[in-house]
Amino acid sequence: MRQTLPALAVFALVAPAFGQEAATFSKPYWIESPVIEAVGRAELQVDPNRSNFSVGFKNTARTSAEATRLATARAKRAYQAMEGVAGDDLTIESRVSVSAIYNQVEDDEGNLVTDYSADNIRAYEASVLYSVGVKDLSKASRTRAAALAVGPETSSYFNNSLQRDTDILQAAYRAAIVDARERAQLMAEAAGVALGRLLVIQEGAGPCLGEWSGSVGATSYMRSSSPPPPPPPPPSPQGPGAEAITADDLDALELPNTPDKAGITAQACLIYEIRQ
Repeated sequence: MRQTLPALAVFALVAPAFGQEAATFSKPYWIESPVIEAVGRAELQVDPNRSNFSVGFKNTARTSAEATRLATARAKRAYQAMEGVAGDDLTIESRVSVSAIYNQVEDDEGNLVTDYSADNIRAYEASVLYSVGVKDLSKASRTRAAALAVGPETSSYFNNSLQRDTDILQAAYRAAIVDARERAQLMAEAAGVALGRLLVIQEGAGPCLGEWSGSVGATSYMRSSSPPPPPPPPPSPQGPGAEAITADDLDALELPNTPDKAGITAQACLIYEIRQ
């Protein structure tokens, strides 16, 4: 006959193994000794370094090819004028569209009716739209003046923005780290203790200590941060232009473009030992 062990005996055999596994349970390092956590925040106000606007040129002709040729020629003249001002700081994206213009006739009630058949096309309209970018903000206003001098049918206001490069980002993070260090020192002085070794330095809003959760053989830390929203673009008026582009034309059509500074934020989290 096969014998079975009592339930208590089975538990006694399993318990040592369970106790051994639980003994390996790791604890967050900050439980054993007191620490100070400080989250540094910095917001730098810097000038925008990119400007964008658009200009459009339209022409009509009896044929699609002729309308496109006329609009393209004017757009190329504008490009050459803008390149002469901005040089390598100029970026261009172009879009071309062509649409047919149809004859209209009156019906019996006097209403205009359009016949969209191919043999009823009266002319064609071609449009060239430039999306213009200027990397040097000091050249943006005169670059748009060069485009306006050609006499576009449409133009837009300036859209100024900040392109966050490495130097700008590092300056913000450096300021955030200094702020975190000063906050930690202030907390230590208020608590009557001294700062010890720097244990952790982390980019972001923290918390450095995290929201700790653990189970046997597993731990996790949760952190989150969110970027600042981009600043809205300010409106700017537009003006008429002339076909012959001269320095006087540019002076007459150059309008001010002095946007507000843009904010860039950074956070850094530092943890120090407390030296009592």
